Amino acid sequence: MSGKNGCSTFNVSSHIYRKTYHFPRVVQTRASRTNETESGTEAKFQRLNTRQSGRCSTTKQPRIHAVPWLPKVAADPVAPRRVRQALPETGRGCIDPQPLPPRSLGSIDYIVTERRTANRTQGFFGGLSMYQVDDFNEIPLPYAVFEIILSDDGSRVLNSRYAFVNARYCQMAGMRRADILGKTYKEVYPDADNHWFSYCYQAGVRRETVHGRTFEPVIQHWLEFTVAPVSKPGYVAFTFREIDREQELLKTEKRDHQTGQLILRMSRILSSEMSYEDSMNRVLKELSKVMHPDRIYILETDRITFTNTFEWCAPGVSSEIDTLQDLGYEEFLKDWESFTNNGTTVIMPDIRVLWERNPKCYEILRRQGIERLIAAPFFQSSQLIGYLCVDNYEENDAINTQRLLEMVSFFIGAKVLNQRLLVKLDHLSRYDMLTGAKNRNARIEFCERGKASGESIGVIYADVDGLKQINDRRGHGAGDDVICHVARTMTEVLGQTHVYREGGDEFVALLPGIEREEFMALTRRLKGRFAEQRDYVIATGCAWDADGVNIQAVIQLADQRMYECKRRYYAHHDRRRN
Repeated sequence: MSGKNGCSTFNVSSHIYRKTYHFPRVVQTRASRTNETESGTEAKFQRLNTRQSGRCSTTKQPRIHAVPWLPKVAADPVAPRRVRQALPETGRGCIDPQPLPPRSLGSIDYIVTERRTANRTQGFFGGLSMYQVDDFNEIPLPYAVFEIILSDDGSRVLNSRYAFVNARYCQMAGMRRADILGKTYKEVYPDADNHWFSYCYQAGVRRETVHGRTFEPVIQHWLEFTVAPVSKPGYVAFTFREIDREQELLKTEKRDHQTGQLILRMSRILSSEMSYEDSMNRVLKELSKVMHPDRIYILETDRITFTNTFEWCAPGVSSEIDTLQDLGYEEFLKDWESFTNNGTTVIMPDIRVLWERNPKCYEILRRQGIERLIAAPFFQSSQLIGYLCVDNYEENDAINTQRLLEMVSFFIGAKVLNQRLLVKLDHLSRYDMLTGAKNRNARIEFCERGKASGESIGVIYADVDGLKQINDRRGHGAGDDVICHVARTMTEVLGQTHVYREGGDEFVALLPGIEREEFMALTRRLKGRFAEQRDYVIATGCAWDADGVNIQAVIQLADQRMYECKRRYYAHHDRRRN
């Protein structure tokens, strides 16, 4: 069987697109002929009433009999709309169908009705014209018909032979029709797998219609396909639609969704009730599960120096956190800014690009075994304060690596700023802003913690005599200088962690776990340093206890001895005298 252009061996119109409708002569009644002469109205469909009396209906729209094949035409979406509307209900009308004439091979015949507005004497179905579709060029999708080749037992399809292809299919395959027709699928695509044959079996043997999507590596396209049986046994029809763009959009949507889920998980970790250190280390560990790097670490900077504060290392990779402490920003990290992508993420697919710009930084990275690096910065009020860095990461199509790092670095930056604020508030609550020594709150906390320690403790109280006279004669700035000098002297002799500013010009030193001899030696040394001052006098009082069970009592004893020293001073110096 040769089709149009002598190339097709399969009658498409006979087996796939049987859309030809033939309407035989209609027996009309007098009422119908009268209706057709009415001008200015649409053509009325003719029907005859087939009641048992055999009499014709005299309604305004006479009826015609229907035949068994007409309901199929009514349900066909390709049938002309006016024809479908005109079809009567089954069991009515008076039409005598005639056999369908054979149609031309390789074409699809459609009947087109012409609307008549003047002369209707020829009847409703008069003036029908024919249009033949060029099925090779005018079918808008890649389309092919295959003859299936079954195994001896008929249980599976071994191969298939091309019976018909259209121009779109040839264009998709990148071949001429003459190179395809009559050949088997394995001859045309010898390296292709056999997954299409299962669809051929479903359509050709089980008479099922299959819809699906797949990536075809032979032509490097994503395809949406339909496989359907045809009326001729042993043949199946395929239609295809390239969906590369749609699949890419779906892939991007899925990728963005997975990336968003990871970002949400990281934000929940950082906002949880975990400690600052635990939450930061947990985030780095979670990132390692999707990026599979050698190292993930956080660099914090004030743009003068930078420090590695947190780090995760893969098994077998050496830690570098101790070697990246207080290094010069200008010397090592300044050039990173030139590798930012759109002003945000630093991306270095190969660190050899640093060789000419910054050899010293290149040597540090090379020594650590870094080949590629990506670093997402985080900021405080547009001021760079750090980087989230990943060494030797793996590219992952399932996530958007750059977006993930940028968003996580944003949350890490917020966490770092929050921690800095907490540290600052904690420092302000525990340390005196003028002298840098610990304050009364810190001293109370120490006493609460040391109640049940059972270890020895030594206490030294100190107070500046005549501070009011200094303030009155030389100003409060001079008085502040005296207070700071006292605090500095005590921290130099006793250690900064042991000195507390109790308030005003009073200081107390708490020395836990110290032996009596050592404590008395420190006390004598401190009094000697105070005695070197000629502008003012410092009263001191000390006390030591072996078990330190009642720290507050020891502090009160030292306080009392300090006030005895002050009384002796003021016994010879008038408080009111300038």
